[in-house]
Amino acid sequence: IDIHVSISSIATMLPLVMLTCAVFSNYLENKTKPLGLLLNIYSLIIYSSLGTLSLNNISEGLTIIILTYIFLVSINRIESLNVNRTNDVTILALHLGYGGIEQYISSLTKMINKKINIIATYKLYEEEPFEYNAKKEYLLNYGPNTDEVKNALKTGKHLVKEGIKARYILYKKKYENIEAIENIYSKHIITTRDFHNEYVGFYARRDTIKIATEHNYHNDDQRYVKKVVNSVENLDYFVLVSKKLEEYYKNKVKCKTIYIPNVLDHLPKKFSKGTDHSIVSIGRLAKVKAYDDLIKVVELLKEEYKDVSLTIIGDGEEKNRLTKLIENKNLDKNVHITGFLNKDEIELELLNKNVFAMTSLSESFGLVALEACSYKLPVVAFDSAEGLKDILSNGNGILIEKRNLNKMKEEISKLFEDRKYRNKIAKAGYENSKNYLSDNVKEMWMELIH
Repeated sequence: IDIHVSISSIATMLPLVMLTCAVFSNYLENKTKPLGLLLNIYSLIIYSSLGTLSLNNISEGLTIIILTYIFLVSINRIESLNVNRTNDVTILALHLGYGGIEQYISSLTKMINKKINIIATYKLYEEEPFEYNAKKEYLLNYGPNTDEVKNALKTGKHLVKEGIKARYILYKKKYENIEAIENIYSKHIITTRDFHNEYVGFYARRDTIKIATEHNYHNDDQRYVKKVVNSVENLDYFVLVSKKLEEYYKNKVKCKTIYIPNVLDHLPKKFSKGTDHSIVSIGRLAKVKAYDDLIKVVELLKEEYKDVSLTIIGDGEEKNRLTKLIENKNLDKNVHITGFLNKDEIELELLNKNVFAMTSLSESFGLVALEACSYKLPVVAFDSAEGLKDILSNGNGILIEKRNLNKMKEEISKLFEDRKYRNKIAKAGYENSKNYLSDNVKEMWMELIH
């Protein structure tokens, strides 16, 4: 193509030139507003200085578009390389409410010896339940209207209104995250959800080191696995909280997989002294936690111990169903759901209970079980929760095969009756919990984000 272009031929292609400039200046304005402003001025100069509008030569017009494209992309590349990159870390969170991921983020901010920024999508509470050594930013000062939609579906009232609101919140969730990610200048970005992985892979600046973290066990759900694998395609590192997950994903993803476990911030100064027939469990009231199975175990125990008690610490979408199940089984005096408790209240429960029990269908790690171990509280769980095997194997806890409710009942009875056996399990779990103190894991993270 002859790239010699006269002023008059440039003028003939002015509409296409202006269109090209408009598209790319709008794109680059999202990357950096000063550059977007510069390109808009550039477009204005072309428009004001060139003359007549008539299409004479298509080849020269295409040349103008190609050269303009190269010019704008080159400027964008130069701008990206010369940006004032910071040596801090940005962590992306869905919210900073109650949950294992949020506790994980809290521990990260205490371990990493760098300036940390947290960008959370939703603000669910005025006060966060966990402490964060970080600067926090919320993209939306509200959460999703999930409960309202469920109620509308159930009653048939306000269905259109809540449906439109739900779509709007999802729209805001997507585009507020994209805009925030485009304007992150940190050296490292750490993600905690698969949708963050996708947005960071596509919209984060090229020289940012992108690190995904995975907090769910796949349970051989190939649709979920495919979703995770695709989400980390354009990232640099994939951090897994269990050895088994790291082994599973390392040959499935393009980025480098790294095993870094969850941590304990500290060891408690007081330990469990429970001697009665009491059980405690902590977690979201969600189907994956299978609390209905734990309630059934208590029903079996009640045949032998009329005073057996179970305290479930947590809240969630399963609360109403579980409450009705407790009532139907006449276990109102034996099973108590506390809702969310603060750290001091949870500690008090752990200190005064005799056994910690979990019936989760799956766990990627099981931080609450590790915390229970640190209080010298023996833990009983089903081995279907793969993430618990790292913590509770080799006598550090009791793992029940095939989700056998009667077997769990028998093991809890043995812990109630045999004090020596109980203390042996409790001591082994406590000694193992020391391996997960943040000081022992910190170096893994610092090596990754040096």
